[in-house]
Amino acid sequence: MDTSHDGDITVAVTTFRRPEALASGLPHVLTQVEASGYRVHLLVVDNDRSPSAREYVTALSPHIRYLHEPRPGVSAARNAALDAAAGSAALIFLDDDTRPVPGWLDAMIDLWAAHRPAAVTGSVTFTFDSAAEERTAREWGEFDDTHRSTGSRCVSAASRNLLLDPGFLMEHGIRFDERLGLVGGEDTLLTREVVAAGGRILWCDEARVIEHVPASRVDRSWILRRAYRSGGSWAYALLRTSTRAGRARWRLAARAVALMGVRAVSAGVRVTIGHRTAARHAWRDAAAQAGVLAICLGARGMREYGRAS
Repeated sequence: MDTSHDGDITVAVTTFRRPEALASGLPHVLTQVEASGYRVHLLVVDNDRSPSAREYVTALSPHIRYLHEPRPGVSAARNAALDAAAGSAALIFLDDDTRPVPGWLDAMIDLWAAHRPAAVTGSVTFTFDSAAEERTAREWGEFDDTHRSTGSRCVSAASRNLLLDPGFLMEHGIRFDERLGLVGGEDTLLTREVVAAGGRILWCDEARVIEHVPASRVDRSWILRRAYRSGGSWAYALLRTSTRAGRARWRLAARAVALMGVRAVSAGVRVTIGHRTAARHAWRDAAAQAGVLAICLGARGMREYGRAS
């Protein structure tokens, strides 16, 4: 463990009206913060219009800093955490519905301290209410666990398990895009901007979190909407960080049209011959390409999070 770096480290948990999820995960985060060999502080950013999480957070521990950010959208909450951690050497983001496994915190900081990249991201394991729901999610290709070699480089990352260097972000003027606060994909854009600015994102497979998937998300319509949104977010981030956005837009659009047709035909064939899993994968891919095409044609992303005011 290398504790020679300057400055403290902040772990920020963003939350919005999910008291059960927060109560399930936050104590595990606090335990690791208190046991860490690094100088770590815990911050909770409440994105509700009213400070609904204040009572629980302050009762859990006087050492947790509570911050109320009433502006709607997850980007506003994440930017509030960036501002609050401006003096920190590193800022680690977690969502309120993730629970870190033992050793998560120090594993992530160890890798960052050894290599000093602009960002570190880690793995996630999904849990479900039943074996049937897990089987359905796997058939759609949604919520698959991801593992890579520790130290490998990434082109983007999700903020549910992400360490950032606030100094690097400040130097390059990078923040979470608040136009995406209710749409999602703000983390994809920010981390692609980090890479475009010359920063490295390193993978830490030992820094694993667990995320529970509610039954409402193991549903055909939700999964296809999510695929559509994710495809659009990916395209938006790619176009925003492209040096030749105009040409990239039309190439992406043409590719999306072609792939939508291929995937739709493939899905129909797979259904006919009884390959349900392959058919569902194809429909999900087609929905993602529809999202790509929509962004290329100037549509706004699909709202997924929070509230409008």
